[in-house]
Amino acid sequence: MEIAFRPTADPPGVEIIDPVEQRHLRLQTSTDVTPTAVSTDAFRFPVDAAVEIETSVLRFEQREDVHVHDANGEVVANLQEQSHVTIDGDTAPYELGIHSSIQLYCRVDGPFTIDQGFDNFEITFPCESRVVIAARTLHERPAGTIVTTPDERGLADAISLFSSALKTTSPERSFPTLRGHPPLVELGDESSVPEGIEPTESDVTIEVPESYRHLLTVAPLSYYLAADIEFADAARLVTEDGFALDLGTGQAFEDTVARTLKQQFLLDCVVRTEGLLPADLHERKQLEAELPFDLAATYECSVGERLRRYAQVPFDVVEPELPRWPLTAHVPADPDAITFLPFVVSDMGVVRKATGTVSTHTTTTTDNSTAVLGDSIPDTTPTGSDDTTANAVADEADEEPMTLQFVEPDHTGESLEHAWFGDHIPQGASMPTMAAFENQLDRGDRGDSIEIVVVCNDPHMIDEQTSLESAYGDRDELPYDVTTKFGLSTDALADFLTGDTTDFLHYIGHAERDGLRCIDGKLDVRELDHVNVQTFLLNACQSQAQAMALVERGAFGGVGTLGDVVNDYAIEIGKMFAHLLNLGFPLRSAIDIVSNTSTIGAQYLVVGDGSVDMVQSTGGNPLVCEVAGEGRFERDVQLEIYPTRYYGLGSQTSPTLDHIEDAYIVPAHTASYTVPYDELREYVAWMTYPLNVNGEWRWNGDFGEANLD
Repeated sequence: MEIAFRPTADPPGVEIIDPVEQRHLRLQTSTDVTPTAVSTDAFRFPVDAAVEIETSVLRFEQREDVHVHDANGEVVANLQEQSHVTIDGDTAPYELGIHSSIQLYCRVDGPFTIDQGFDNFEITFPCESRVVIAARTLHERPAGTIVTTPDERGLADAISLFSSALKTTSPERSFPTLRGHPPLVELGDESSVPEGIEPTESDVTIEVPESYRHLLTVAPLSYYLAADIEFADAARLVTEDGFALDLGTGQAFEDTVARTLKQQFLLDCVVRTEGLLPADLHERKQLEAELPFDLAATYECSVGERLRRYAQVPFDVVEPELPRWPLTAHVPADPDAITFLPFVVSDMGVVRKATGTVSTHTTTTTDNSTAVLGDSIPDTTPTGSDDTTANAVADEADEEPMTLQFVEPDHTGESLEHAWFGDHIPQGASMPTMAAFENQLDRGDRGDSIEIVVVCNDPHMIDEQTSLESAYGDRDELPYDVTTKFGLSTDALADFLTGDTTDFLHYIGHAERDGLRCIDGKLDVRELDHVNVQTFLLNACQSQAQAMALVERGAFGGVGTLGDVVNDYAIEIGKMFAHLLNLGFPLRSAIDIVSNTSTIGAQYLVVGDGSVDMVQSTGGNPLVCEVAGEGRFERDVQLEIYPTRYYGLGSQTSPTLDHIEDAYIVPAHTASYTVPYDELREYVAWMTYPLNVNGEWRWNGDFGEANLD
């Protein structure tokens, strides 16, 4: 499962492959090359494998952030701030950090130049030169499994060990690549900790009352601050030098913990610009004048001293600059919640107690079948229409009424994804499962090509299948294998689901609570022992139950529906999901966009892990370009930049629009920029991400075209 380096021809170069994460990165060279494995010891940063080649040119097919370090470790060039760099070679050797879907480093001994194009960049040497290329996978695995007792002390000790995954306690821990995945946790009769899992040293302690609610809520803060948890009458953060920060009581406790986590994180992002990777950061420009401390001096401080300094800043000062948080987890206040907490904390998710408004809906089930979660919410079909995607059962006289309970979480809108771990069927939140997380831990190599299968089991939905032909597999830099299957029988569908691994399934057809309709009946996924589909979209009415069954039997995550949807709407949403997933938007981001742009988007929900994606993004973070105004003189532009698993919370992104000179913390909603029309047109012509022009959604898939008017 190591990083692989393969020579390519026409054009000559090297393809770098992460087989576990199925990430591909292509480099073009001046002539054919033969990558030769070499030691990784010379590299300053951790890498998994390295090869040596000889070339006069290295050309990358996408634009990336690049930092150049000299022999002393000093940053001598940063392509976020420059489009052309000339290095004379006086302080060789140089190490180039290239922040891509696979973290890449190049080590060179002499002079070179770097030129950044609109959607590529090129490193040029004066002659054939030796270049050592090293790569590090962005795949994270927990270091082991802690076994703890289900009492409060046992949970406190386990959570205190989450910080063992941090790779530093400097402000750079705000980079996602320097925050490892916390160890897993199991409940048992006795506690045990694997060798090598040790708490990270810190001068901060969290004191909380002895209750499950308090312990679970502070888990992400304990992880990020490397703070051990102790029991006390009041909730507060305490440093070794005597500083204490009150964390509130009652409902204010959860809010204060969330604000503290976000504030500590954001100010670390600002302060880290004084460290190893300087950047012209937008958030620093907005906040620096309001900060009562020196950034360079604060960079050198301990965790506790930074906590004290950051706490001097009123929250309303930093709040406007906070990134949109990726995840809020609504968890029940009981010891079983500790088992999925490492996955929430790895995402820096805010933790809140699972409370909400419960509502009851009556639906029907056919043939006395047993109801499962997500079977129904009020039908969204317009009055008088009978054109739904199959769950309008032909003979309602044979159906028996069934009562299902739904819940709307008390706190929504705080994060990109709200994950509901409690009872009932969530509305406005996703349905994660432990199975989805565990399935990803067990996976091996994913194969060379990206296997996408479209199953169309409804002739009335053929328009959706036709619309997908231009959506999937149109990216030349990735090895796609797209297959379409029509009219499958129950046996054929079962054979497909349990056969060779499929990276993504787009199912078009009919669903009922007890199965997916086939030409000869229904296939109930719950009756299968396992499935080999990794991600999916079940674009059929009330498909959530079957979606959950896919996750419980091997899938990582997917999208299902809560209720009935009209064919025309389902076709449009299916096409939208296909385009977004093909561009590298994760499930949680895709469903956020769909929910905000479609009148029936709320009928779709994520099941399993919302952070999974179908393919890597086309370069950097996926985004939506929002354009306002008319005419051909100038327009107002904002970018909504979404996180991915590999460019997650705390990554930096440098938009390629010339008018935006700053880098932003991911996720980002940039400031509004007034851009000359010709500049905007050129930018749009070279990008493939979608547009929102004066509130109208537009695809932008063809290079050279600018769909602005």
